[in-house]
Parts: sequence; structure tokens; C-alpha cells
Amino acid sequence: MPPLPPFTFRSQVTAEHAREDKIEISLGKWVFNASSSDFQEVRDYISVAPIAFTEDNSNPTFGWIFNRPSFQNQMLLNIRTRRNPRIFYSDRTEAPLFSGECRFQRDGDLIIAGLHLTLNPLRFIRHQVQHVLTGDPDAWPNPQLNESEVLGNAEGEYSLDGEDNWLPMTPPYFDNNFPAMWPQHIKRYIEGVGEAFRQELARVTSYFHQSVNCVEHFSFKKVEVAFEFRARSTTSLVRNLIPILKEFRGGDFDEKEHPPTECRRKHSLSFLIGLRSGIALRLYAKTNRRIRFELIFDDINHRELLGEPEPMSQAHISQPRPWNQIYDCLANLRTQAATEMNAILRFFRGQRRIQKSPITPLAFIVHISSVLQDTELAATIIELLTEFPVLVRRDVSSEIQNALQVLAEVEVLRFDRNRGGYVLRPFYHEPVAVLRSHPMQFLQLRTSARQRRRIAATDS
Repeated sequence: MPPLPPFTFRSQVTAEHAREDKIEISLGKWVFNASSSDFQEVRDYISVAPIAFTEDNSNPTFGWIFNRPSFQNQMLLNIRTRRNPRIFYSDRTEAPLFSGECRFQRDGDLIIAGLHLTLNPLRFIRHQVQHVLTGDPDAWPNPQLNESEVLGNAEGEYSLDGEDNWLPMTPPYFDNNFPAMWPQHIKRYIEGVGEAFRQELARVTSYFHQSVNCVEHFSFKKVEVAFEFRARSTTSLVRNLIPILKEFRGGDFDEKEHPPTECRRKHSLSFLIGLRSGIALRLYAKTNRRIRFELIFDDINHRELLGEPEPMSQAHISQPRPWNQIYDCLANLRTQAATEMNAILRFFRGQRRIQKSPITPLAFIVHISSVLQDTELAATIIELLTEFPVLVRRDVSSEIQNALQVLAEVEVLRFDRNRGGYVLRPFYHEPVAVLRSHPMQFLQLRTSARQRRRIAATDS
């Protein structure tokens, strides 16, 4: 994969640049015979972790997908989201690289099982045993479907939102992420999950002398398609793009569906806005060196994506849909996402330059409090900033040292090597100058900021 392109208003993308970040999909259906009593045992047995090695002295690989059954819903099994310490003898101790649930339906003596999954392809690739994949994709090693130890980031790059659903520009991630390989990664992931469930279910039902029949069917609930760009000062860039995006509209946009929302994911600034019915855009600072645009499709017309005619009957709507059509749908969504993204970039090109968003003293105080999640600590930091142009680490407590580092990560401060301490970035000079010259206003605004955060916490 070529290095991430730099973000400019002249940027353009193609479908080859697109990467699915999240896929919410229903897969099925697996059908088997079971009486009421047998079904209860099947449901219990499928989540039982191994307690010893198998007869051939190999690591057993069963019982690793689901949590124990819930008493509240007898027809549902949740996929594990945490490490399972009960799996002593398997390499499947860590949580699966997918989430969701299995839902069961009864039709007479038939039990119909369906998976309702949330998949994260970028995170899936991040957790594979990393060596360069070459040759026929059918000969690639079996996919790693549990969390594993991941390789390090490129030097100096780190996540701002605390998530690992991004690929560092280092080998072998670099070598395994060429555009032509992406559809194969998706196929390997989805079919790997489906096959793991089939094996799990077949193991259990064979114990009851039953067989499982799989009727391939799928439907998408939501797909998020990402485009990433290399950038410096990513949080500041996102903040300055937000006013431009607020002016961008298209088609039959309904603000009630996706109202413009600015929020934080840990240290990452995020902005969500609806583009038109069924499509929204999320922009955020993914790392300190890359920004991400995500096109979110949550009203997906499968027939339209596949070029199928309108259904003639309800039976036609519910007919089996082969899994190989999943990849055609996703390819068409990537193309559609590239079209939407280029429309946004053309709108950006209509702007002569990024206009710096003004920030008021109150907004500055609220921002610092939100980042640090501690109103009193934030007040102390702001008081120091109004008194001293440079904050030297050795002159302050360890708690304030940690806070200064956090503020540097979100680009409020920067470390000035020549002066030996942290200094404000230029964007924040004006509100601090106002607070410095009007100390009583700072006290009043502190109270307003505390009230604002209290109201926001109540609303959430």
C-alpha cells in the first residue's frame, strides 16, 4: 500500500483508497433438528470451554465464541467481548475479533440459528500473525479470529481515541494492505467467522446425532467506509474543518436523522453530520498523524447495490442470498463512498483557505476541563498558563506533569525544547490573554464552565 496521502483541499480519492472500518451484518441461516430438551443442552454445551487437551494432544478450539446462556433470553447467545480465563488449554483464551449475538428461532422441530455480527476489518488485520502474504489467497494461513499481541506503531505515531482499528505504516502491515488484497482480507474474515461458527455448531449437534444445514443468507444493517489522510496537528485540523462541514449539505438531508454532533473519544476530537438520507459523515483525529473520514451507510438497499430488479413478492424478498454477493455489495459501497468523499473534497476546494475557528475564554475553559475530566485540575492548569509563558516539568507536581502531557497530545500545548517546557499553541493565545487581563472574568467563567459540564453530564 502506498503511504497515506497528505490531506489538502486538492485531494481526491478512489474506491481503492477505501477501507471498511465497521460492518454490521446478519449471516445465516443454520438449520438443525432438536427437541425442546435437546435444544437447551445444545445451547448450554456450545458455550462450554475446554478443560483438557484433545485426544491427539492438540489445543482444543471449541467453546471460545459465546458467553454462557442468559436466563433472561433463552433464544439468544452473546459473543464474548472479554478474555475467558476458563479456557486453560487453548489459544482461544482472548476475546474474539468480532462481536454480536446468535439468535435462535423454532419452527416445529427445526431450530434456525442466525449470527448478527459487528465486524471490524481494520482491527482484524491488525491482529493477524504478521508475515507477508503472497501467492494464491486460498493458500494463505487460516485467519486469527481472537485478539493477539499486535506489532508496534510507526515511530512517533499513536492513537488518540485509544482504539487499535488502524494500520501503522510499517512492514508487514504496509506489505499486506495493497488495494488488490483488501477484498481478499474481507472474504477471509467473514468466511472465517462463518466457518468457525459452523464447526462449533456441528460439533455440538453431532453429539446429539444431528446434522446442520447452512442456507446462505445475509443482510447489512450498517457499513462504515473510511478514508485516511496524513496530517500534522490533527486535532487542530479537525477543529478547523468542522465549520466548513457544517455548511456542507446534499440531497434530501434530514437534520433530525443525524444532527451535527461534536464530541470527544478520549483525546480525539470527533464530528458527525448527516449528508443525506441513510448516509452520514464522521470526521475525527485518529492518531496524532492521521485524520479519518468515515462514510456511514445505515439504510442499505441490497437489490440496488447488486442491480437486481424490484421484488415481485414477499417470498422473493426473503429468498436465500449467497454470501459471495457480500463482496459485490461492499465493492459497490466503496465506490459510492468515494463519490461522496470527492463531493466533500470539491466543496473544500471552494474554500480559499481554512478559517481558524475563534474560541472564546469560556469555550477554552470547557475544553480543558473536558480533556482532563477534572475541573479543579483544569482550573489550576489555566491559572498557571495565565501566569507563566513556559511551564517547566520539574517545577510542577507529577499530577500536573501528566496533565501537561495530555494537553500536548490534544495539541493545546507543545513542548518547546529551546525553552525547556510546555507552551501554548498560537490558536489558544487569545483566550488566555483575555483571562490574564481580566482575572475576575476567569472566576466567573469557571463557575459557568462547571455548570455547563454538570448539565452535559446530566443529559448524557
